[in-house]
Amino acid sequence: SKSLRTTISCAITWACAVLIPILFFLCECEYEYNYDTYSCTSFCLNQNKLYYNRCEKSSPLITTIITVLVYLSYACTCFVMILYMIIFIFLENSRLRKTQRAMNDSSESEMKLLTQSIVIFALYAGSIFSVLALSCMEKDKFGAFELTYAENLLNLSIAAVYPICLVAMSGEMRR
Repeated sequence: SKSLRTTISCAITWACAVLIPILFFLCECEYEYNYDTYSCTSFCLNQNKLYYNRCEKSSPLITTIITVLVYLSYACTCFVMILYMIIFIFLENSRLRKTQRAMNDSSESEMKLLTQSIVIFALYAGSIFSVLALSCMEKDKFGAFELTYAENLLNLSIAAVYPICLVAMSGEMRR
């Protein structure tokens, strides 16, 4: 069927996307930032300088704007979490007020859509908070490398779950 083919293609795409960070991890690839030259260098299998990028120093105004934007993403995450809780409470209250038959038809599909949206949001929130954890770690702290890969895998999972949820949502909305 068409939905099965779409699901299989999404799963294959996700599997291929997951393979890249796993290969980077197995090859022990990592990026190192040099504070003296403001440059980023990668090391893969003990080979140096496969990637070189000159990182520019910016003005204090640009740094402040970037910092505000970063913390604004955390504020938006908290706002959306509160919004999901309000929607959940509203759906539960409306579900209690409806008759049994009407509840089975509309409320069940609404709860499934809300659950799918919460899964996607949880992946986004996990990604955002892993970046926050990275910014709080010391430069030489062990585990930043693994946390970076976990954050990248969360982003890939978002890319994988999103189309699958959209396919499932379209089926729910047709009911």
